Amino acid sequence: MYKIKINKIDLIEYLTFKNIYLAIVFIFAAWLLSGFYKVSENERAVVLRFGKYTKTTAPGVHYHLPFPFETVLKTNVQNINKIDIGLKSEYSLITGDENIVNINFSVLWKINDSVKYLFSTQNPELIIKEISESAIREVIAKSNMSEILTEGREYIQVEAKAIIQQKLDNNNTGILVIDVLLQNAQPPKQVLAAFIDVQSARADKEILINEAEAYVNIIVPKARGKVSAAKDNIKLIINQLIEDNVDPDEVNCGGED
Repeated sequence: MYKIKINKIDLIEYLTFKNIYLAIVFIFAAWLLSGFYKVSENERAVVLRFGKYTKTTAPGVHYHLPFPFETVLKTNVQNINKIDIGLKSEYSLITGDENIVNINFSVLWKINDSVKYLFSTQNPELIIKEISESAIREVIAKSNMSEILTEGREYIQVEAKAIIQQKLDNNNTGILVIDVLLQNAQPPKQVLAAFIDVQSARADKEILINEAEAYVNIIVPKARGKVSAAKDNIKLIINQLIEDNVDPDEVNCGGED
């Protein structure tokens, strides 16, 4: 029988080469498998090839060329985000009737175009905040203080939302405004007492005007009724005189001799 002699150095070299080969195969396989990715129901995934947009993928399991050829950026398109303005510090604006009002409001928004959101805006929240402040200033400048504090709040919210959305669309932000909520609106503390006095005086004025109009609505119809009745009596008298062959011009109505 022949004995096979194996050189220890050759064996070590063989095993080292084999381990390196297996390691390379394993790394390559792992690299290929890294191209699989999952998109959740509330997400959209944007695929980039060498940094340039390729496609947008919907929820499910997908594959892309592994890094560095392609990369995937995900955005949550169902999450409702909120930006508060004027809650931590006073936010004062000039109204249409040249009063000062402190307000705070919130803007609710979400992503509706992942590509525009990722590539057209570097700081989305800052852009939303600046545009929202500009829009609310514009609406408040066209509104009177009494409207802002009472029945005009709904109009302010709707109008501000429309302006914000239009400006965001003009900037291709890929952002959808869900709602604008006017949380609070009131005069500055320094002039609050004076404003309450003015509002009270206006309310008293309105009451007096309403009472006067009610009085007029009662008196005028009565006066018109009396005039109409007097006219009817005169007509009856004239008709009676004509039937009696008496000339109405000869009748003494004033008691003169």
